Amino acid sequence: MASGLLPQVPIHLDGLTRQMTQTYEELLPLLPKALQNRTKSSGQPAFLSGIVTPVGDRREREAILASDRPAVRPCVAASGGERPVRRRLPGR
Repeated sequence: MASGLLPQVPIHLDGLTRQMTQTYEELLPLLPKALQNRTKSSGQPAFLSGIVTPVGDRREREAILASDRPAVRPCVAASGGERPVRRRLPGR
């Protein structure tokens, strides 16, 4: 997407993916200086900015899944927790 080869679409982080990303944001002082400097100079969070957003709650998740808009919905399977929601792609 950054190079323009793929269209820009929202990237929704949910569940364990959201938690891991937020943890990395909190640990920014321990991450490489280049990343710290980029974050400081841009004024944007290192990972949660622009088209990358965390899913806030169940209603938001359901609205995203029900939407026909193209989007990236990362999935990290973990033992326990919420069951993944499977959604068929149009035409499949």
